[in-house]
Amino acid sequence: MTNKIAISLLAIFMLSVSCTQDEVQESQPVQPQPVPLCTYTFDGEEFDVYTVRFSENDNTIMFSFSPLQPEEEQTTYAVVGISRHFLGKEIDVRERYHNDEYYFTYEDPVCYYSQYWQLDGGTIKIADIGNGQYFVHVDVILPDGKSFTLEYDETPDVRAR
Repeated sequence: MTNKIAISLLAIFMLSVSCTQDEVQESQPVQPQPVPLCTYTFDGEEFDVYTVRFSENDNTIMFSFSPLQPEEEQTTYAVVGISRHFLGKEIDVRERYHNDEYYFTYEDPVCYYSQYWQLDGGTIKIADIGNGQYFVHVDVILPDGKSFTLEYDETPDVRAR
């Protein structure tokens, strides 16, 4: 009889401890989900963009877009750039020289499209819309026929990120 009482008390104690731990876990605040800055579509699949990087010099303007968080290693990204001469103009990639007048690279864990590969077609446009904001539009066909589209518009000054 004493063993049954001891086992019953132990079971009651275990249940009370496990309930208390569950309640503590449930009361922890939920972390908010990050808001995507834009989206891009690669081969028909849409991806949210959480990291945008910007660089410029006297000759070129470059953007990098990634579906990964800024603190993560950027193993998936697209890089788009133009010669400053084409700022605000739509570039037909069949009529311009890649790596001179425009730049495009895409990489993810499965695919890699080097900046040295000529795109099959499409357009790229980067425009300065004032106050450090840019409009970026990309609608291109990659060398193997897959499509890539992206539109980044009216965003905060990405140089500050």
